[in-house]
Amino acid sequence: MKRGSKQEPLCGYCSKPGHYRSSCPSLAQELLKAATKHASVDQLQTVLRKGQPLKLNVPPRRDRTLKRARGKRFPAPPRKNANVRKKKTRKVKAKKRNRDAERMRKPRAKKKELKKYTLKEVNLAWKNLRKTGWLQKPPSCGQCENRLIQCPLKDSVKRGAGRMYYRCSGCRKWYDALAFSALPILKLPLPLILAAMKRYFHGPSAESVESAATALGLSASAKTSALARLWMALRTAENRCMDARQNSRTLTGLNGFVVTFLVV
Repeated sequence: MKRGSKQEPLCGYCSKPGHYRSSCPSLAQELLKAATKHASVDQLQTVLRKGQPLKLNVPPRRDRTLKRARGKRFPAPPRKNANVRKKKTRKVKAKKRNRDAERMRKPRAKKKELKKYTLKEVNLAWKNLRKTGWLQKPPSCGQCENRLIQCPLKDSVKRGAGRMYYRCSGCRKWYDALAFSALPILKLPLPLILAAMKRYFHGPSAESVESAATALGLSASAKTSALARLWMALRTAENRCMDARQNSRTLTGLNGFVVTFLVV
């Protein structure tokens, strides 16, 4: 073997066993003779004590290969602030995957400009809600206890687009028509409220707020939009009807036992 083995090394300079070229005493003596021709021994000792590399007038050794370097060939410069972490950038595949997942989601409702309803459409929607029992006849005024008078449709539409109002004959206070119903007071035209209620009661189960808002061009923010408040009021009315119907479904037997039929 050219260099021997770990147990029996062989020097490649003096061809003697027991050491390699990096620790050959013959090479060290010749190197010292050559170094003292350029610098004194004291200068060489000072450099060696400081641990500095001794530069000779010979070409430097070749750089490490990529396999032996292990990331030491180009060390990263020190950071100005070690506490600041480097921002992570998403890769191209992650961006594409997120875009594909975004397309698969349901389209969000986009608020559009409300349609301008005619007086005939508003009057027809108001009569329909009165006929079905959602809008009730208003009682007396809560402040002065005077009679409430229905405002002309032209005046009501000027105050709120597509809405109906009552006014007290004594204190002249305005009341929205939805204030005397199980529905919340919404800033929506009555034809649009009627169309939303038809979508809610269409089919065996209620439509989602997002789907109805997309079809009607309304906002679908949770618990704050007018459509979400209307959906919540309709669900509350359904629960009350179920409780009333359940309480009426009771039978009394001969021995006084009460049998209740559950509504599923």
